[in-house]
Amino acid sequence: MNGWSEAVRQVMPHVVKVELPDSHGSGFLIAYRNIGRNRQCVVIATAAHVVRHAAKWDVPCRIHYQGQELVLKPEQRAMGLFGNEDVGVIEFDPGEFKLPPRVLTVLDRKTVLEPGYPLGWCGFPNIMDWHNCSFAGHVSTPVEGSEGDYLVDGVVIHGVSGSPAFAVMDGRVVLVGLVSAYYPNRATGEALPGMGLVQSIHPIIDFFLRANKSNKKGSRHGRTKSGKRQEA
Repeated sequence: MNGWSEAVRQVMPHVVKVELPDSHGSGFLIAYRNIGRNRQCVVIATAAHVVRHAAKWDVPCRIHYQGQELVLKPEQRAMGLFGNEDVGVIEFDPGEFKLPPRVLTVLDRKTVLEPGYPLGWCGFPNIMDWHNCSFAGHVSTPVEGSEGDYLVDGVVIHGVSGSPAFAVMDGRVVLVGLVSAYYPNRATGEALPGMGLVQSIHPIIDFFLRANKSNKKGSRHGRTKSGKRQEA
């Protein structure tokens, strides 16, 4: 792989903008699911707080992808939340959207990224909300007691929630999780630079693994990369 910009070019085609009546954020392709003969739904991962209201109240949802817009009525999509984790999915027929045929590799849950390891993420910030923007930072620390969550020193602003966080390992792009939240430093009363939170997407992967066991025609989910401890 020729530099970080090449990694960004690989990730950006997987990213969508998610727009709801009371919120908006970003999301990314995480799986395909067979729904019939020669038909597939796409599964988009995003932050749960982006879609929680819509999942409860059955309001319309708009998905934007490379200049195209898909308006989804409640009966045209399904939304899923995963307990207390800030992780959710939107499932729908992609229509004319030409999303990548393959999903990105997902970081194995046994792999722990050390502080200082470079991360990137791509999404639609509210200050430039029609532009798929690239961001970068480093792992500050793994979150103790979690299964793959990280605090990062990078820019996380409104609209970027649900963006894919990724790393480069052995010359390949791997998904690390999704951007969930930003914690500003208010120690002096002002909102000073703080830290971002990247949450694991393994609850989604586990869901589709279970679905595949119960239905051989289930989803084609993200492959995982065998893990080892990574140092910057």
